Amino acid sequence: MKEKKLKGKLIHKEQEPDNLIEKSDFRRVAVILTSGFSERFEDEAYSISISALRSINVRYGHLKANYFQVFTYVFPDGTEETFWVINDYSEIVTMLLPIEY
Repeated sequence: MKEKKLKGKLIHKEQEPDNLIEKSDFRRVAVILTSGFSERFEDEAYSISISALRSINVRYGHLKANYFQVFTYVFPDGTEETFWVINDYSEIVTMLLPIEY
């Protein structure tokens, strides 16, 4: 599947500095999109997930990001949807809506 340019805007929330929170590697991971995530973002779900991973890796680099990241996607009509990116043991990353947790 090819990544497409996003129609809306992706906002990566700043993580709280906390040395007690596990740091994770978001490179070379399997990505799981929950059904709620896929349904909400429809044909953009894949591109949004790739853009979110890219944002994490650019901002924090190798093993510097908290395992839990928060994003908001602003649709072209101005509506917003927050979603979570959770790294499970630096192997699997799950993209989900907060209501699915």
